[in-house]
Amino acid sequence: MAENSNITRVLGAISQGDAHAAEELLPLVYEELRKLAAQHWPKRSPDRPFKPRRWFTKPTSG
Repeated sequence: MAENSNITRVLGAISQGDAHAAEELLPLVYEELRKLAAQHWPKRSPDRPFKPRRWFTKPTSG
């Protein structure tokens, strides 16, 4: 959870105009997303390829 407090700190700094804080945000968010993905992906079968959910794809005509 330390990353979440760092993200909050950086967002606060950005809102106060700290231009350098914006450069810190992406690595923090990226690391958090990697952790979330690692929690999700082990639940998937290794032989099951990734398939986007239906609401991510365009509807097919027909």
